[in-house]
Amino acid sequence: MGNNDATMLHDDNAFWVSLPRFATPRWVLPSQPRAVARGALAVYQPVTFRGLAGWKLARLVVSAGGFRLLGRPQGPPRPVLEALSGHLRPGETIAVATGNSARRWVALILDGAGDATALAKIAAGERGRRALEREADALVTLARKLAPPLSAPRLLARSDGLILLEAIHWRARLRPWRLPVEFAAALGRFFRAGAVERDGEVLGPLHGDLAPWNVLQTESGWALVDWEAGDVAPPFYDLFHYLVQGHVLLGRPSRQTLLAGLGQRNWVGEAIRAYAQASGLSTGDATAQFLSYLGWSAERQADTAEGVRGRVVRERLMVAAGNVDPMGRRARP
Repeated sequence: MGNNDATMLHDDNAFWVSLPRFATPRWVLPSQPRAVARGALAVYQPVTFRGLAGWKLARLVVSAGGFRLLGRPQGPPRPVLEALSGHLRPGETIAVATGNSARRWVALILDGAGDATALAKIAAGERGRRALEREADALVTLARKLAPPLSAPRLLARSDGLILLEAIHWRARLRPWRLPVEFAAALGRFFRAGAVERDGEVLGPLHGDLAPWNVLQTESGWALVDWEAGDVAPPFYDLFHYLVQGHVLLGRPSRQTLLAGLGQRNWVGEAIRAYAQASGLSTGDATAQFLSYLGWSAERQADTAEGVRGRVVRERLMVAAGNVDPMGRRARP
């Protein structure tokens, strides 16, 4: 496409739905045709019961042609359209989600039938551009150490402020905070594949922000997205991060479930054992590794409302976990 691609995209798709309707839009979606509007909803993955209910309701509204009635001329942000110039084929359109950080967006590219062909991540600020560079580097280096049933999206293109990724066709999960045994074992193999010894400590590769919302379930396994890896980390980091981030931001698993899992009980304990066996580590020091993760990650929480909350919850978990013996029982005072 040429220099006028942004304008052409906007003109050819004159009506858009912005959600939420009465606030700063988080999503800008094409309102028609119906198949494209339905496919555009895949730009958002629900990870809560409320989000899943809203997502399913939106699909029903689209199927009934409701988005056509809600359409308005206001389209995607200009920086998104400009960044995608040259990356869209004739007949393609986009669905845009605003990122958690300022001036960052995700754009799902859709063909005329509503099928996703690629996903673009765009950043207009310097900090966001550096984050995209790190993610692109991780996808062509660390992600290669993944083995089925884990995978990562293929990097299609990269430029300053833009990375273009293979589209992942995912399915919604009812309980995304649950970490299946086969998933945990694959994480352990990922750690073992790149493990190194540094100052007498075994460290390994990591995703960097493995959390329920950064995992997409596919027909053959799970795709890990939004990589933030920078350096190696201690054992169990990705595993514990997934569990703790779910606890902090989704309220699940509960503190009781986490602590019981350290004592080799419940589904958390099964995940810990599967990870340890696959990585060649022992489960005997799971509590110590958990405490290490909490301290290591607490120091790396951003100075945002979400980061402050994450730090506070981690400090509370450190107190609680420090009062649990290796069998998961409350230690005597």
